[in-house]
Amino acid sequence: MKKRLFKYIIIGIILISIIVVLCFFKKKNLVKYEIVNDEEIVNTFDLDSKTKGYELKEIDSDYYVLISYGMQYNGNNQVIVDNVEFDKNELIITVKLPTEDIMEETSYPYVLLKFSKKVPEEIKVIYK
Repeated sequence: MKKRLFKYIIIGIILISIIVVLCFFKKKNLVKYEIVNDEEIVNTFDLDSKTKGYELKEIDSDYYVLISYGMQYNGNNQVIVDNVEFDKNELIITVKLPTEDIMEETSYPYVLLKFSKKVPEEIKVIYK
């Protein structure tokens, strides 16, 4: 009787451990993308780089998301893409600016992302 109870306890502990590990290491739905430096494509967007926001556009079966940080006072024109992932029917893009100030100049940093697969129209941009 004690051996059987001990056996069930061990099996229960193993199953709980497996569930905890799987939940803890659950993979995020990461998305493949490419950062593009193409002024021609950027100029097709309606979004003004002086405005903080984003815009999605399909061009030649590729999907582009232009993300603008608006006016900044550190002279930095770079936007760092921290993370891109799907969550249900939403594309979540996390961006940030470099922490160092380059110079005391006004700049309008933006980044253009290219996706080869269709992305959802619901996009959430998180500015850090």
